[in-house]
Amino acid sequence: MTLPKLQPAQTYLVAAMATVGMSCAAQGANAYSAQEDAQMLKLYQQKSGKKPAAERSYSEAVALLLRGNCGAAIPLLKETQRIDPSCAGAYVAEGYCESFLQQDTAAIASLTRAIAIDPDNGLYHYRKGLYLFSVQRFGDAIDALNRALELRPSDAEALRLRARCYRKLGDVARAIADYTTLIDKKSFTTEALCERGNLNFTKDDYEKALADFDQALAKDPNLGEAFAGRGTVFYRQGKYQLAIDNFTAAVVCGTDKATYCTMTIGECKRKLSLAK
Repeated sequence: MTLPKLQPAQTYLVAAMATVGMSCAAQGANAYSAQEDAQMLKLYQQKSGKKPAAERSYSEAVALLLRGNCGAAIPLLKETQRIDPSCAGAYVAEGYCESFLQQDTAAIASLTRAIAIDPDNGLYHYRKGLYLFSVQRFGDAIDALNRALELRPSDAEALRLRARCYRKLGDVARAIADYTTLIDKKSFTTEALCERGNLNFTKDDYEKALADFDQALAKDPNLGEAFAGRGTVFYRQGKYQLAIDNFTAAVVCGTDKATYCTMTIGECKRKLSLAK
């Protein structure tokens, strides 16, 4: 395994702090998208009576939403619902706004109303699962995601989220099965390999864990999460110099575990010094 060029030791903590800041700023993978809105607007126009006032308020609300002005969008979405209660998309968009404003219980209720109007839309079930996940109702989220996957079997986002739910519930076997399916489908491959590697580590199956991390690095040689995973395996095995090398590589490449890596490097050095 080729490690990236390492930084001087004094820069470990600086790199770790920078990485933590980047990871916090980057959280938004499930943002409402213009593509989703286009799909919902098309469905609305097909299923509604095409009430111009409702379409107008809905479009204005979504324009505000896509600019991040969710607070101003909600009254327009409620007006859309008042004019035309059949507009499921207005409830979905309201749910996104509520989630953005950290009103996740309200967001779940909005998606429940949307699903009552259009029960066969897999995207709506996925969104409900997403909001249930955010309030740590993992079992309920799995139910929603199961339905989403029944309706959209190729939905990699739903499968990925279900794997995370299983992991949160400690259902390692089902989580591994979902991550394996993602790998087979070539969806979120490096992430799925790292997550499966971490799960294999929890089973004390270090050989499989290292194989997963190595496969991830074969696809992305600068994947910090994979180096962090390798470092953790080597640390558990008492191979402290290998652990140091991999934790250092993780910090250089960038990882959400940078602080842990930096601290464990120090612990590895302490153990090596005691062994002399």
